[in-house]
Amino acid sequence: NDKGFSRIPLNRKGSIERQAKEVPGCPRNSFSQSMPPAPVPRKGPLKHRPRRVKAIYNCIADNPDELTFTEGEVIVVDGEEDHEWWLGHIEGDPVRRGAFPVTFVHFVAD
Repeated sequence: NDKGFSRIPLNRKGSIERQAKEVPGCPRNSFSQSMPPAPVPRKGPLKHRPRRVKAIYNCIADNPDELTFTEGEVIVVDGEEDHEWWLGHIEGDPVRRGAFPVTFVHFVAD
């Protein structure tokens, strides 16, 4: 006595027969259209070249964690503190590092 369960007719394969749902704006489902494309294999970690910027003004640090540089020096960008201050070091002199104002530099075309 299965109260609460309804009997659903089964097709010949023994699975529950259901109407295919149609999604507005999508073509009728077929096997080739309902399966997503196979994902492209991962190539491992991406190796980005470091972003480089060039100083367009002289900058004297106000705080010990800021970078002092002169116009024309190239800075390798290590990260972003926020939209106005980035972190980096002078190219060829990694000891000279710190935060610098984005408005004092422009991107170098590699």
